[in-house]
Amino acid sequence: MKPTPAEFVATLNAGKVSSVQITNPGSNYEVPPILYFQGGGGEGASAQTTIEVGSGKVLSVINLEGGNNYTQVPSVLPVHPIHIERKQRNRIISNSSMLAVSYLTSSITDTSTTLNLKNVWYDVSQKNGFPDEAEILIQVWDGTIWTTERILYGAKDVNANTLTVATGGRGYGGTTARANTIVTGTYSSTGTTCTVTTGSAHNLVNGMSIFLDHTTGDGFDGSYIVSNVTSNTFTVTYPFSRTASGNVSLLPEVRLRSL
Repeated sequence: MKPTPAEFVATLNAGKVSSVQITNPGSNYEVPPILYFQGGGGEGASAQTTIEVGSGKVLSVINLEGGNNYTQVPSVLPVHPIHIERKQRNRIISNSSMLAVSYLTSSITDTSTTLNLKNVWYDVSQKNGFPDEAEILIQVWDGTIWTTERILYGAKDVNANTLTVATGGRGYGGTTARANTIVTGTYSSTGTTCTVTTGSAHNLVNGMSIFLDHTTGDGFDGSYIVSNVTSNTFTVTYPFSRTASGNVSLLPEVRLRSL
């Protein structure tokens, strides 16, 4: 049985991660997950966990290293250690799962029931992608910090690239249903450095990842790590040198919770 991912919230003190709260213990972990700290502008934070035998729930956070130079609270992600099992002469990798990932392409309100995504797909033979119904996580700015809304959906349309939210599916699992606005702006690149200027505050911090959808011009669409952040600008590094400019949209990540 695959684990139900645990969820965590970090607390900062003087640029260091001073504590990590377990907001959802998850279940079915066979080995304790390692905590990965993403974003926040700093570096070096790390932690391990302990789990309850039988239920596989996360019981505590241990061996916390606070890191340095965090200016905002980083996201805390549980990472499954890779476990190699010996079975006869073959080796298989367990404790892993391919998750479906896409990006929200149209703004939604806190009551929207149709989600327009970059790509909705499903491979029946491999059982990868978005199944007929499941739970997704959407990255969202709540006005103060980056957080996540859990959403249940009950139908998919691979031709229209949409998910239809199930009844009561917004703000699922103790999260809050929130409006999610697609931030737009312009970009200009010289060499491999691309500067993005947004029409409103993007709320990103150095080290965060965002998907850039270049709606005009010859920019490279894709997920990028941002740097040199101000309230309405940031830079990314293109994979190849290119002089280009045009309009761009910043698309929030949509991730399948489990398969």
